[in-house]
Amino acid sequence: MSVVPITPRRPPVRAVRAVPAALGVLVLAALAVWLGARLPGSGAVGNVAMLLAAAVAAGAAALAARRTAGRVRRAWGLLAAGSAIW
Repeated sequence: MSVVPITPRRPPVRAVRAVPAALGVLVLAALAVWLGARLPGSGAVGNVAMLLAAAVAAGAAALAARRTAGRVRRAWGLLAAGSAIW
């Protein structure tokens, strides 16, 4: 008789990805309302949002570059560098 080890249950992948996606939608909605209504500080908020979007894009592309190899890795690296420079 063999013993099968019990592994802890992990949450479904959909649930793990749904929370950051929902938070992203809420942030984008708040940003759209703020910029659309031209509330005080809209210029600064828009600049910070653009900076954060470029930083997130650079980070995501760099992570994709680490996970691939060859020409695809180089392409992701160039996308990461271009986003970081922006």
